[in-house]
Amino acid sequence: NTIVDPKGESSAERCKEILSQLIMSGALLPGQAIRQDEIASRLGMSRIPVREALKHLHADGVVVHVRNVGYSVARFDVHDLEQIYLIRTCLESELLRRLPRLTEAEVETLFDLNRRLESALDVVDIHTSVQLNRQLHFYLFEKAGLEIVADEILKMWDRSEFYRSLGLYDADIRKRIVREHVGLIEAAGAGDIERLITLTDEHRDRTKSSLTQMLSQQLSIDEALAKGGTSPTGTLVVGSFRR
Repeated sequence: NTIVDPKGESSAERCKEILSQLIMSGALLPGQAIRQDEIASRLGMSRIPVREALKHLHADGVVVHVRNVGYSVARFDVHDLEQIYLIRTCLESELLRRLPRLTEAEVETLFDLNRRLESALDVVDIHTSVQLNRQLHFYLFEKAGLEIVADEILKMWDRSEFYRSLGLYDADIRKRIVREHVGLIEAAGAGDIERLITLTDEHRDRTKSSLTQMLSQQLSIDEALAKGGTSPTGTLVVGSFRR
C-alpha cells in the first residue's frame, strides 16, 4: 500500500520521517535489513529519495551501511548506550540550566501533557505514549533557546527510542514515569533549576539502568531463541531483533 505523504515536505524528508517512525515503533527492528525497493514501493516513490533519506539517517546514527550489503537498522550494546546517555546528561543539563522562569500557562501545558501521557499509558498505547513523553521533555528543552543543542539531543533520543519504548510494557515503569514527571514539572514551575536537574538526572538514570539490564541479557535471549526456546521475558521478545 502507498502511504499518503503530508504536504509541504520533499520526498526525501517525508521518507526520512516515515522510516524514523517505523524504526522507533519497532516495525523495523534493530539489525533488520532495509530493502530500498520495498520501501520505495510502499511509499509510492522512486529509490532516489529513499536513498537520500537513508543517508541522512546514517549520518544521525539511526541506520548503518555496509558496502555491497546495504542499510540496516542500527543496534547497539551497553558501551554504545553509555555514550548516548553521557551525551544526553551533559547537553540536557546545560539546557535546563538556561531555562527561563516558566509562566503559569507553560506549567499547565506541561501538566496537561503529563495527564495525556498517563491516559495513553493506562491503555498501553505505546506509540502515543512515546510521542507525548518526547513532547513533554522537549517542551522544556526548547525553552532554553539553544536550538542546535536541542537538535543534537533529539538525535540521541532517536537512536535509542525503540529500546526505551520496550520499558513501557512494564506497569511499574509506566507509573514511575508519570509520577516523576510531576516532580520535574513542579521544580520547573518553582524555578528551582538545581532540583530540576537533579530529578531529571535520576529520571534518566533509572531508564538507563533498565536499558542496561535489557541489553546485558541480549546474548542469552538470542541464544535461547536460536535453539528454539522461549524468551525469558515472556511472550514479548525484547532481546531478539531478527525478522
